[in-house]
Amino acid sequence: MASYTLYLITFALDSVGDVFGSLFLLAAGLLVMRSGALPRWSGWVSILAGVLLLLIFVLVSSVILLRPETAVSDTPVGIR
Repeated sequence: MASYTLYLITFALDSVGDVFGSLFLLAAGLLVMRSGALPRWSGWVSILAGVLLLLIFVLVSSVILLRPETAVSDTPVGIR
């Protein structure tokens, strides 16, 4: 039970990191595009990376949620 709880906590932390990472890349790309401090192509690369990171996160999360349940039950084997 504790290992499954730790798994869910790490999944939640990873999810938050992916979402905020993609938002950071999008914001950095827009900032580069507006300010002109870096070449314009670097802003496009950052925006593209942010969108792809978000899409990959959504796809992986969807696949994980659609998998059949393989969790271990709490009841002992002999008792049903």
